[in-house]
Amino acid sequence: MTVDPPFLAELRAVLTGELARFNTGLAGPADLRGGIGADALLDAPMLADIIARFEAKFGATDRRAIVSMWASIYFAAALPPLLAANILLGVEPALGLDDVTFIIAPNFRIDALRIGTEVRRLDDAQTGGRFDRLIGDHLVPFIDLVADRGGVTRRLLWSNAGNVFEAFCRRLEGVAASSGTLDHARDLLARPSLAGGARNPLFEPIRYLEDRRVRRVCCLRYLIPNRTVCGVCPLPADNPARARRV
Repeated sequence: MTVDPPFLAELRAVLTGELARFNTGLAGPADLRGGIGADALLDAPMLADIIARFEAKFGATDRRAIVSMWASIYFAAALPPLLAANILLGVEPALGLDDVTFIIAPNFRIDALRIGTEVRRLDDAQTGGRFDRLIGDHLVPFIDLVADRGGVTRRLLWSNAGNVFEAFCRRLEGVAASSGTLDHARDLLARPSLAGGARNPLFEPIRYLEDRRVRRVCCLRYLIPNRTVCGVCPLPADNPARARRV
């Protein structure tokens, strides 16, 4: 019988109330919904289906904006439970693209990330490199794949991931305010380099200007016909592109 790793039940026990909705983005082997591997993710037929469905709803749209929104939806589904498992439980599953499958919704969005049974328990004293597996094993190859197949920049995709990362860390302040691990997660976003000296692609995805939360990199939402800009849009108010959509 296929069983889920026990930490998924632990995760449901800590993500309650307003945080309960973040449980749905992570699934275990016992979840029998169909899934696909990374080799089929955003391939030509899937990308065509995503674009066709999106444009049927919103009208002709720059492909970069469609892929950006699609990737953002994935990050919003998968990153919060992965971060909660790491920060609150000290647990991390295997996250290489060969270790996971992607559960696809009828509208071609990724509903959830299905993990296997392999997990590692993180040392509570571990700070440096605590998120290396999430970044190196998962986000780097996922973003490379989406950038190559979707025709968008890696900088844009890292910004989308960083926006979710930063926002969820803020949400966790109510349940992990004194957590050293949460401090390390926030510190990660504040450092231009990773522990090994490489450039940190998650560096400062969000800035606070006069108490207003602002992205560093535009998500391209303004390119979607008849849609307003997002609430953390970095475009200046007098930018013609922004003015058309507000």
